[in-house]
Amino acid sequence: MVRRTLNIDDKRRLARAVADVEVMSDPARRQSLLRELKDELGADFDPARFTAGNADSWEIVTACLRLDAVPAFVGVLELLGGRTRAWLALERLVGELFAGGPGPAGTVSRIRGDVPRRNPAFTGRVDSLHEVRRALDGSIVTLHGLAGVGKSQIAIEFAHRFGADYDLVWWVPADDEGSIRRSLRTLARTLGADHPRSLIVFDNATEPSAVRPYLPHNPGHVLVTSRSRSWVSSSSMVEVEAFRPGETVEFLTRRWAGLSDDEARQLGTTLGHLPLALDQALAVHEQTGMPVREYLRIFAARPVQLLAESPPTDYPLPVATTWRRAFEQLQQRSLAAAQLLQLCAFLGSHSIPVPMLRAGRDAASLPAELAEALHDELKFRTAVREIGKDAFVKLDPTRDVITVHLLVRTVLRDTLTPQQRDEVRRGAHEVLALATRCPASAGA
Repeated sequence: MVRRTLNIDDKRRLARAVADVEVMSDPARRQSLLRELKDELGADFDPARFTAGNADSWEIVTACLRLDAVPAFVGVLELLGGRTRAWLALERLVGELFAGGPGPAGTVSRIRGDVPRRNPAFTGRVDSLHEVRRALDGSIVTLHGLAGVGKSQIAIEFAHRFGADYDLVWWVPADDEGSIRRSLRTLARTLGADHPRSLIVFDNATEPSAVRPYLPHNPGHVLVTSRSRSWVSSSSMVEVEAFRPGETVEFLTRRWAGLSDDEARQLGTTLGHLPLALDQALAVHEQTGMPVREYLRIFAARPVQLLAESPPTDYPLPVATTWRRAFEQLQQRSLAAAQLLQLCAFLGSHSIPVPMLRAGRDAASLPAELAEALHDELKFRTAVREIGKDAFVKLDPTRDVITVHLLVRTVLRDTLTPQQRDEVRRGAHEVLALATRCPASAGA
């Protein structure tokens, strides 16, 4: 960590700024802070030294200074309390004292390798950031989830927020091997030898087999973002879910002037709280002035058309286009799996017991490929695996259920012709009817 020698006045300024952060005035959160610092700093930091009434800012700051761990301390404060005004003031001061000038603590000089710019509208995700930080301990960590759920945004925020923890942060576009090789060649030319205190992000990775040859062999950290569930066997998985309702309200009202909390909640519910879809709705409003009521009316009639509009500048494609291409690839890999996904889009919003699907295998309206798969356990499970590969569905192996995101269901239904919708809906009703007659097979 680069810093000038701190004098007593510097330390007092730092202690006062820390004391102003809301976490420090809450005894319960202050104790959580001490536990988190213990996890971060190991045996060198002893929470037992700080009793509930004795854990003042001066003592904690002094301990973190001794361990050269002030940036880590500031990061933990953010995880527990968020980017409040007091925290931002502390971040600026730490940047001044520890990085040679104003700004975020030590991050500008450390982040390299085309790390995308920090998203000023980044919202929430404290639990996900915390989980990544905990899991990055000698293992690869994969942010996994549906396209548009915000995996890359979490990785970008992590790289900026915790950049001071590393000597090197390098961003690798990993959607094809050519991009990986170009990025790592640049890294080798720029820096030469491996850096043990490094964070390498492989963004939008496909299958582990395509990325594994390029994984570093040093003890640094590796963070992967991927839609593929295949990473579960070779990394620690952090599942990225859609926004919580409160995060949706904060995300929308921060940028949509005059939008009420109730309107934000309604829009969030309609779009399944999916961050990319919410971002597109904001873009439509900002570019056209469309009121929320009109947006909801058009979405009810033409969801795919609306979701194909106004892709955010930091995302390559609109959400509808991304899913359509992924679905076309699924059809090429396995027609039975594609038909299974369409069927699930008509089976309601709750978790779908996988045995229930097999219990309905004799439904007369099922397409031939899907019917054949449902009559063969191995072929059927292969189809289930395929629809989980691109995170079209959320798989829960423990309960043996699958869940299809609201917006995925909406898009899948809307891309069918009226005749196709009727056929798939009829097949879904027949499957449900057969499963109801055989509740044991349906997992009821």
